[in-house]
Amino acid sequence: MYELLVIIVLAAAGFLISLRIHRSKKTGEKLVCFIGGGKKSCNEVVESEYSKTLGIPNEVAGMVYYASVFIFALGFVFVPDILGSSFLWAAKISSGAAFLASMYFVGIQAFVLKKFCEWCLATAVINTLIFGINWMFF
Repeated sequence: MYELLVIIVLAAAGFLISLRIHRSKKTGEKLVCFIGGGKKSCNEVVESEYSKTLGIPNEVAGMVYYASVFIFALGFVFVPDILGSSFLWAAKISSGAAFLASMYFVGIQAFVLKKFCEWCLATAVINTLIFGINWMFF
């Protein structure tokens, strides 16, 4: 039960971070970052050619993912009998995909762009935690 609450908090945090990145890109406001070169580095990462996958902005895909995780985790808290074991497998598979995508994008930052965005790294940590909790406890 506590694991689900942790997932809910992590999903909310991931959604808010993704929303922050999305808003900064839409308004042209620079993200405030402290690692990897500061503001310039962070914005170069989120505005790079790797900021979209199949034409979809990565932060938008993140918002959809985190909203889904949030809603399904709430469902497991309040109506666990309705959501069966197939949903648990879907959660494991989707969190695994998010984890792999995060590792790919961290690799892009480290080895291709050679610049880091701490907002992006925070979502990678969140995805890793959600993935770990899903596989350890469910």
